[in-house]
Amino acid sequence: MERPPWVRSVSPPRRVWVQVRRLLRPGVDDYGPRNSAALRVEPEVPGMLHEWIQREEGGWLGMVTVQLVSADEQWSLTVTIPVPAHLIRRRGMTRRDRLRDERRTHG
Repeated sequence: MERPPWVRSVSPPRRVWVQVRRLLRPGVDDYGPRNSAALRVEPEVPGMLHEWIQREEGGWLGMVTVQLVSADEQWSLTVTIPVPAHLIRRRGMTRRDRLRDERRTHG
């Protein structure tokens, strides 16, 4: 099926940072006893941007895949979610990524 003109694919997917804490803000009823093994909501997490989708109001949502991890790091969940554009910023390559690319081209 062909994409409508208000959906723009990002190929290859782009590395981004997602402000998850602002996206998943606690509600009024969310302040109770802490669970040190429950889902950890970091201020920002790395993700991969797959496409941009324009909203009816004119703004943009990025379809981003992120991994959410429990506070004890024993459980994780990978999700692809729509994120408002103002909560996404580009992420450069890590030193490990750069070394991997160098090995691929030079060895």
